[in-house]
Amino acid sequence: MPLIFLIFIIQKSSAIDIFKKNENKEQKTITAEDSAKIEKLLIEANVFKAKNNLIMAIEKAKEAQTIAESSNYIPGKYKVYRALEDFYSADKRPIQSKNYQLKALNIKSKVRELDERELKNEKDRILIQQQRIIEQEQAELRRKLQEIENLTNDKSISKQELDRRKQELLNKQLELNNQSKTINQQSEKIKYTSAELNETKQELENQKLTAKILDDSFKITKQNELLLNKDLEKRSLINYVLILVISFFIVVSAGIYRLYFLKKNNQSILENKNTEIENQKKRSDDLLLNILPENVANELKLKGKAEPKFFDLTTIMFTDFKDFTIVSEKISPRELVELIDFIFRKFDEIIEKYNLEKIKTIGDAYLCASGIPDPKTHNPINVIRAAQEIEEFIEQLVKERKEKNLQFFEIRIGINSGPIVAGIVGAKKFAYDIWGDAVNIAARIEQNSLPGKINISGTTYALIKDQIKCEHRGKILAKNKGEIDMYFVVK
Repeated sequence: MPLIFLIFIIQKSSAIDIFKKNENKEQKTITAEDSAKIEKLLIEANVFKAKNNLIMAIEKAKEAQTIAESSNYIPGKYKVYRALEDFYSADKRPIQSKNYQLKALNIKSKVRELDERELKNEKDRILIQQQRIIEQEQAELRRKLQEIENLTNDKSISKQELDRRKQELLNKQLELNNQSKTINQQSEKIKYTSAELNETKQELENQKLTAKILDDSFKITKQNELLLNKDLEKRSLINYVLILVISFFIVVSAGIYRLYFLKKNNQSILENKNTEIENQKKRSDDLLLNILPENVANELKLKGKAEPKFFDLTTIMFTDFKDFTIVSEKISPRELVELIDFIFRKFDEIIEKYNLEKIKTIGDAYLCASGIPDPKTHNPINVIRAAQEIEEFIEQLVKERKEKNLQFFEIRIGINSGPIVAGIVGAKKFAYDIWGDAVNIAARIEQNSLPGKINISGTTYALIKDQIKCEHRGKILAKNKGEIDMYFVVK
């Protein structure tokens, strides 16, 4: 053991001395701080190269070269030379690049040797560690042997007596083991023999039972054969009749099922057709109600035509947009149609809210009335409220489009009250329309209105003056109608 330990110490000391000797021969001592500086300077140099600042990149690499060469740090010098080779090549200076390439090649073998030495040093460290483990195991073995020796040195019993007793116990144990082994073998043999006897006995019993079963089966078969011969004629007739009855029942059932299936299928087809007819009728009715008032549409469906009707008192509202032609020329046709559609859809919502009847749109003009087709629905106040809501909607829309620097329309609204005639015109693409002097005056009232104003006639003013505040404009000349009293509704 001392010899092994001595060899271990010598090996460890030799490995360390050889490593230090070679290391000192190749390079001077380099601190961790200097190594970190070299790595940092090379990183900064590569950052400058990435920014295409090759002058600063070379300058940083030169600083790293100074540190590496002053300490003769071979791995650091190799990295610096390779970096300078790359930077000078990128800077289109091939002579300097080639110079540093040669320097790097000259010390490349030394870098490889250092790497191999580091690997050998690592193996030496592992060998030392394994030697220590062997020593610990040997020490543990010695400790255990010492314990055995201490027991042997017990003076209370002689060595011969101890050996004799140990041998006796060992012999006794061997004897017991042999006896146990013999007993186990005999027991296994007995078990095997008993099992064979049981299997033989069981096999005999099974053979007896099988023979009895075969004998009984033969007797039963013989009796059944006699019975079958006696009943064969009766059963043949009964079976023939039964087959005929079942066949007839199957044919009748198939016919009934087929009739039921056809009836159900026809009924399903009929229901689908009726549902389709109802859906088409509903679509047709909805389309008709979208074009005509409900009572007019019902009269048209019942009689095939609708008679024109005279209404003593109605209130008509006309709207149109100021400078519509000029504004429409400044936007695309698609944008124009989408904008008018958006505005008129909002008008539809408003007049439906106030129970007014939409008559039609003519270009940028919108015409609706109160009191048709049911005279009981006439309410000039509702017409004024609807006009005010339309005006507020247009003002908000104009404000939003101005903020977005988009083209916009300003609205003029005219309202008049009086008698009219209403009915359906034409045989194709028919429409519900209104006629009369009251309609013409409403159009003139609208033409003489101002953007953002609701202009009403004296006739309408007389109907709403107690509930709506208005401002008299005086008598204004209307085309083909002479002078007409007009009023602005006050906001």
